[in-house]
Amino acid sequence: MGRFKVGVRLFVSVIVTSLITVGIAVLGYQGLRQTGAGVSDVAGEALPCVEGLGFVKEGILAAQSAERTILIPELGNSKEFDRQRENLQKGLDLADQGRAMVEGLLRGDEEAAQWKVFNAALADWRASSAKVVDLVSRNKRSNALTMSIGTSMISLRKAMAALNFLLERSRTGADAMALSVQKEAGRRGMVLIVAGAACLLLSIALGTLVTLSIVRPLRKGVAFARAVADGNLDARLTVTGRDEIGELADALRRMLASLRESLEAARKRGEEAAAEAQKACDATAEADAHRLAAEKAREEGMLDASRCLADVVAVLTDAAAELAERTAQATQGADEQAGRLSETVASMGQMSATVLDVAQNAATASETASEARERAMAGSEVVRKAVDGITAARDKALSLAKDMAELGNRAEGIGNILGVISDIADQTNLLALNAAIEAARAGEAGRGFAVVADEVRKLAEKTMTATAEVGQAIRDVQAGTRKSADGVGEAVTVIESATALAGESGQALDAIVSLVETAADQVRSIAAASQEQSAATDAIENSIADVNRVSGETAEAMERAALTVTGLGEQTRILQGLIDELRGSGQAALPA
Repeated sequence: MGRFKVGVRLFVSVIVTSLITVGIAVLGYQGLRQTGAGVSDVAGEALPCVEGLGFVKEGILAAQSAERTILIPELGNSKEFDRQRENLQKGLDLADQGRAMVEGLLRGDEEAAQWKVFNAALADWRASSAKVVDLVSRNKRSNALTMSIGTSMISLRKAMAALNFLLERSRTGADAMALSVQKEAGRRGMVLIVAGAACLLLSIALGTLVTLSIVRPLRKGVAFARAVADGNLDARLTVTGRDEIGELADALRRMLASLRESLEAARKRGEEAAAEAQKACDATAEADAHRLAAEKAREEGMLDASRCLADVVAVLTDAAAELAERTAQATQGADEQAGRLSETVASMGQMSATVLDVAQNAATASETASEARERAMAGSEVVRKAVDGITAARDKALSLAKDMAELGNRAEGIGNILGVISDIADQTNLLALNAAIEAARAGEAGRGFAVVADEVRKLAEKTMTATAEVGQAIRDVQAGTRKSADGVGEAVTVIESATALAGESGQALDAIVSLVETAADQVRSIAAASQEQSAATDAIENSIADVNRVSGETAEAMERAALTVTGLGEQTRILQGLIDELRGSGQAALPA
């Protein structure tokens, strides 16, 4: 990863993590939307259809029971007749209410055809039932009974057959839809679990990789800088790359190489200057020795002194010439050393500028790390919003489960009502039996009444049978409701698991934010170290400037020594003239 900039690595890691988080949120949203659509289909179509058909059947049975009760001769035109006629109308109204609920909910062609058959048969039965009630009200019970067990019964049986078919199809469709919603919710939940686990592992791996790619070379660079600061100029830095850390490593290596060259050049110039100074001292000592010898020779004799002095002057002249040559060489070396030191100062200035650039790049990397931390925090906020959305969906699913539980309670209430109807049918059966007994006692006069009692008993038995069928249908509805409630509960469990996974994703993003902050602190530490190194470079530059100043002073001293040697040569020539005069005077004083 050293080929990419630190800021690019951090930005890419944050973008990848954010995209994965958004992908999981989209998957969760789609799953919840599809599950909600399935639950809406069950709650908005299947269950209302079953409930409406139940109302229709309940109303028809209630109307039929009221019609059969009206046919009992003992009722006459009493208040009980009016009450049963009112019950018949209530049953028909309940059936109409159920029909209004079912309208538009039957999807299949076969169901639609059966619904038309049912409506036609129901209309015929209602017309026949109205005629039966009218005949009873006009005290024509025999005709009313004939119509009730004839054409009216045929229409009613046809309507009930179509209604039972529709009820069975609706219950089967509701169970199939609930099972489909449950399976889809389970599959979506498993997808969310797998995606969340993959997101968590990928985020951890990506964060670890980015952190190691930054921390490892930084540690090596810090160790290298400490080694150089401790005086180890043979330290090696193996960090390479095209990012800011690689550029920093290259700058540190170039700085160490320049520092080595500058120190080596200064050491060589110092050794050369010391050697030249030693030579100058040796030449001065030799000149002093010759001067002492000249004084001793003057005491031994003017003539011998003049010859010896001439030899000394010759030697002194050669020494002065050699000293002047060596002084010129030392002066030239000092000038060259001053030039090299000036170049070293310039190199140190460039190195200081490089260190400052490194510090500025480190500061820029710190700002980039801060920006990456802010974007990671923004990604964490997105995850928290996704958790809030999933929580809202869970609340809606819980509300749906509560509504389905209430529907089950209503179904239980209907079962209780059916129990009461069954009890009424039992009582009616007993009354019919008693009526048959009384008719038998009456003989021929009670034969018609016996027929009516037998029909009442049959109606009571049919009522008990129909009540049992409705009770079974209610129990089936309750079972389907419980299954749907269980499916919704499982969906709530899956949603809670998705909420937990989204929370873990938010925690992973928080951990990434912490890692980014740590990386930013380390980058800031690098910037501080670079600034300290810049200060140390300035100190070295000042020291080299002092050496340059001392070298300049040495060059000036060598120039003054050269002037002194030149003066010494002049004095040697004057002395040579005096010796020539002394030698001429000595030769003139000798006897011829």
